[in-house]
Amino acid sequence: MNRCNYKVDRISQLPEPIIHHILSFLHTEDAVCTSILSKRWRCMWCTFPVFDFQLDEYSYLAKHGIKDCQAEASKDEFLSFVEESLNRRLLHKFSIHKFRMLMGFSNLEHLTPWMDRWLAIIIGRNVKELDLDVHLGRHNGVYSVPPFVLGAKSITVLKLSRCNLNLTLAAGIIKFSQLRELHLGKMYIDQWMMQTFTSSCPLIEILELSLCIGLDCLCLPSSLLQLNKVVLRDCHRLKTVQIEVPNLVDYFFQNSSVITWKINMIACDKSLLDYFIQNSSHITCKINMVACGKSLRKLSLLIDTLTEEEFQSLMSVTPNVEFLELRYLKRFSRLKISSQKLKRLVLKDCKKSLVTEIDTPNLLSVEHTCYMRYLCFNYINTSHLREVYLEFELASHDIVWFTKLKDFLTSFPYSKNFRAVVVCSKNVSIHEKLREFFVPPLYNLKDLNPRIIISSRAFTEVLDRIFYACRHDTLSLISTCSCSKDLELLYHTIVEQEENIECCGLVRKNWRHFLSGFEIENLEGTKEKRTSPWRDFLKSYSSVPYQVVALRLEWKCLNIEWKASRVMF
Repeated sequence: MNRCNYKVDRISQLPEPIIHHILSFLHTEDAVCTSILSKRWRCMWCTFPVFDFQLDEYSYLAKHGIKDCQAEASKDEFLSFVEESLNRRLLHKFSIHKFRMLMGFSNLEHLTPWMDRWLAIIIGRNVKELDLDVHLGRHNGVYSVPPFVLGAKSITVLKLSRCNLNLTLAAGIIKFSQLRELHLGKMYIDQWMMQTFTSSCPLIEILELSLCIGLDCLCLPSSLLQLNKVVLRDCHRLKTVQIEVPNLVDYFFQNSSVITWKINMIACDKSLLDYFIQNSSHITCKINMVACGKSLRKLSLLIDTLTEEEFQSLMSVTPNVEFLELRYLKRFSRLKISSQKLKRLVLKDCKKSLVTEIDTPNLLSVEHTCYMRYLCFNYINTSHLREVYLEFELASHDIVWFTKLKDFLTSFPYSKNFRAVVVCSKNVSIHEKLREFFVPPLYNLKDLNPRIIISSRAFTEVLDRIFYACRHDTLSLISTCSCSKDLELLYHTIVEQEENIECCGLVRKNWRHFLSGFEIENLEGTKEKRTSPWRDFLKSYSSVPYQVVALRLEWKCLNIEWKASRVMF
């Protein structure tokens, strides 16, 4: 009897709510493509309760050949297109789970009645997640969220960016009784506004304020029993943070004067911008976490004004922190961390003169990167290390220091998964095992100041890190076993990326889109290349049992395309 191998479509047999949940993880472009699979999938898309509009007026008009962008007829055509797209999806009477709109427009007065009408429609459909980002340009005003939005009882997640909250007009009507997440970005919000929100949202679990102005004091009362995560990102006038919530688990605070110029070009008018440039770098923020210290498990402090005394005070009231991230530390001369509970430590952009002592016997993961490319660990006590990511410049360290570092890292059982990467000008070598890495030959490259990466991450993640910022000409794989597995993985990466472009027309580009192929090089090369320092370094591994595969990489695009694509990566 002949047996036929039929491929069963199990996904299509799933209940509609489950398929909708799966589609919610896809980009809109990919989700739309599923409507051509079958009649059932076409109906599935029509009833998909997630609306994701990312629209820009000028891009739309340019695409359709409309040259007079300032004409009212042109603006009406664009807004009508948005409304028609919305109405087509609303033909079926169903509740909206998520509505996300990233809108770029040039005229506030023209846009406001349309936006108000769209929001009224989706609020009437009991939307649960509302995400608005309305970009009108620096001198075109700010869109004001209508009061009826603040009275929507169905909303559980609210994300607003570059909007205005008329809380004075909406006083007493905020009814976010079901709100679980509140995200506010690039907008004005003061202490009274925050008190209004916190008193009206008893079930809130996540609070995020990003690039906001106007807030100088933030107090989170003990009545917020469900609040477990707070993110404060570059709110530069913030001077005091008082956290009294009893169940906070995750606290992220970033406030660096390095980013001030960039963010306030977006957030403020010119007079306010000048004020921030002059004053933000001198503002220090006092953080009081005594009430929530014992519940805290994750602490991120990205603050260039933080002092050693303030840090030690915070650590003394947060004894159960398992994840600690620190950045900048400009006012530190010594960093001392002693914890029995800490499992993961991340240090970034620390100054070269910093003396670091880490006494964390249960530490499992450590990451250290910095602009100075100087690895500042003077002492580290741990016996369970499993994951590492260290990045530094070779010229900052002598051979004795590097040898000690290698011996220390390879003493752990999980060090068999640690790779070493050397990035030197346009050349890269990936050493499969740190244990098999030769330190002395590396110092023949010291005048070229190569960048060294020691990582436990997967091969593809290492490639993502290396090629994110630069196209390199060569990639060499070094191992005592066969390199065929990594070669095969690299090949499939190129093939799969090409297939994704053809099938989905993806616009988000990364290095994989630009790598067209590779060819294996002969290390002996021509007479002119035989004596290059890089080839001499690779030849130090030419003896058995090492296998060295040198690849010449072939790229598709011009540098200008590559730099533009990095924004989307």
